[in-house]
Amino acid sequence: MWLIGLGLGEGETLEEIQSISQFVLEDGRTFRTWMKQTDIIKACKELFEDAVDWQFWEGIINEERKQEFLESLKIVELAEQVFGANHARGKLANEINDWHPTPASAHENIKQSCVKHGAWRTLECT
Repeated sequence: MWLIGLGLGEGETLEEIQSISQFVLEDGRTFRTWMKQTDIIKACKELFEDAVDWQFWEGIINEERKQEFLESLKIVELAEQVFGANHARGKLANEINDWHPTPASAHENIKQSCVKHGAWRTLECT
């Protein structure tokens, strides 16, 4: 496992950089903290707003189109809130019920069993 810290910025203390913002498992899966994720989303939104402003000032888009683009950010924020809440509920349900994902190695066996019993591509087996 590799740990990726926040980095030492101007005015930050050593304790602040010792917190982990991301980590990478040996198999290549990468995870990040919620704080790091929100920082990345915030930076992307700022870049988007800057790009929209630049396009407006360069005459590439008009005021109406600029407002449409900026309104789309509100929809994205709402979707993030809904997704976050649903994701959290799903995680909690999985933990409470001790549910685990089906291992990839079992998928072919499940498919073959469904095909054998004529249930493949029906509600019974998908």
